[in-house]
Amino acid sequence: MSARRRVVITGVGAVTPIGTAADGLWAGLEGRRSAVRALTRFDPSPFRSKIAAEIPDFRPQDFLDAKRAKRLDRFSQLAVTSARLALQDGALEPTREDPDRVGAMMGSALGGVAVEIVHEWAGPPWPLVGRLAADAVIGPVFVHGIASRTLAGIRRRAEAA
Repeated sequence: MSARRRVVITGVGAVTPIGTAADGLWAGLEGRRSAVRALTRFDPSPFRSKIAAEIPDFRPQDFLDAKRAKRLDRFSQLAVTSARLALQDGALEPTREDPDRVGAMMGSALGGVAVEIVHEWAGPPWPLVGRLAADAVIGPVFVHGIASRTLAGIRRRAEAA
């Protein structure tokens, strides 16, 4: 039988509908605030549900420089901000840590779904992708905007910049 390994949670970087950072999240939980509200980020009239757990007070410019905030989709802005808050909360400097002994856990319900929705509403994605590929106009950050598994890469590039 193998020995149990210990895990230490050193930092929490929460960006949620009920509060931002560890203290904001905790205050939201203690205050029993509901995260579910009427949708405001887009017109929900084509859908049966008109409610969601949006993050209404998040302003990317409060956490990211203007250029980075503009280049990242909202999902990536939230992911980078969350990673930075976790590092700050844990008082960690990644360059001083052994990369084989440090890790991060991030979660997302949908990833960068906003970019996918725009392309879906524009029409069937396969002809669009084929046309874009033929015209070579897909930007270098497009894939990172839609793939939730790129969180670690997004965070790493953001910290390096």
